[in-house]
Amino acid sequence: EEDGGGQAPAAEAAGFVASTVPEIEMLLGASEEYAASIPRGASNPFADVLYGVPISAPKLARIDALLHKFGGGAQIHVLIDHPSQLEICERYVERSRMSHDMARGGGTVSPDTSPYFTAFLKLDAGYHRAGVPPAQSGLELATKLMTSKSVKLRGVYTHCGHSYNATTAAELDDIARDDLDTSRKFLRDLTRHMQSIGWGEYANLRVPRLILSVGSTPSLFHHRRSSSPSGGGGGSDDDDDDDGDTANLELHPGNYALFDRQQIHLGSCRHESDVAGTILAAVIGHYPDRNTILLDAGALALSKDSTPQGGTCSIAGREDLVCLSTSQEVTVVGMKCNRPDGGGTFPFDDFPLGSKVRLLPNHSCLSAACFDRYHVVDEDEEALLLASADDGGGKKKLEDVEVVDTWTPARGW
Repeated sequence: EEDGGGQAPAAEAAGFVASTVPEIEMLLGASEEYAASIPRGASNPFADVLYGVPISAPKLARIDALLHKFGGGAQIHVLIDHPSQLEICERYVERSRMSHDMARGGGTVSPDTSPYFTAFLKLDAGYHRAGVPPAQSGLELATKLMTSKSVKLRGVYTHCGHSYNATTAAELDDIARDDLDTSRKFLRDLTRHMQSIGWGEYANLRVPRLILSVGSTPSLFHHRRSSSPSGGGGGSDDDDDDDGDTANLELHPGNYALFDRQQIHLGSCRHESDVAGTILAAVIGHYPDRNTILLDAGALALSKDSTPQGGTCSIAGREDLVCLSTSQEVTVVGMKCNRPDGGGTFPFDDFPLGSKVRLLPNHSCLSAACFDRYHVVDEDEEALLLASADDGGGKKKLEDVEVVDTWTPARGW
């Protein structure tokens, strides 16, 4: 089915991007269980993880410890966007080699026991949150990575987070195309740069093998039109050698796993029923004098991220209501002012004290981080929506929906 800008390209999971070290450990732990369920030699995406935050010395030591814990089958890639980060990695490797050398009585250290990191170069493709510019400074850093004896460059990584500011599908098409074109052009420029300083043969061999890791959830379906050289993506100047440079293309949407109100607005998904991550809250207050109710879920369950639809969240199945305000532990719900009848009286009978409502968060990533467990329900979505809009007519209540599994997330940093 086509969502938003188009149909998702046929693909398979290649790996994961994690934002915390505990998440990496959780994924590598899952890789061992997953490996037991697949044929020998089959790809194991849980064992291929990118730490998606520019690397620092304390985190590097913890990543090295995980590499030793999980053995040679685990791959953890670091993100680099400044020369000092490469120096951190190289100093760490040098100290480790010296330590191993001393432990072995001064003998030569086996490459199998030497720390060795793989990295993605973070490029700034227009979001301006992190990333080296795809200009001379970026080419110089990429060259240092390509020629480092301690770190192996695996690919280039962009995150087009500015896609969240798009207002039309055409804008998302442009952002997706520019995101990929930035990486394509950078690799062509990198080859030329390395040729100009005497590393041409090495560049010709290595650069085509680098991975292009691009995207965001809003741009995901729009990459359909930009991921093929002949697919109408336009492209930038010097596109004559685009052939094959998408063979190692990765798309990395994050919010795509759950969706939320922001993604509905952007067209990444279309309906409330597409949102998999919702919060179950209880009605704890009735206030007829001000036509509102109070819920026991606040900023510590929902976050305070905003979205263009307004409000701090929404109640599934109730377009007539709006979440007016959210404080630390509670949320105030009232009538939506732009109703044709001008608002009306709050339907208190639909929300008895103690009853449950299902809330759609503005940003499911932040909301999910507020909880220490996730309850999985295997319930027809229509039934969930009916339960969410229960008018007392005897339909199944939300608190009666069967929980078929409980997931425990990684916690901490």
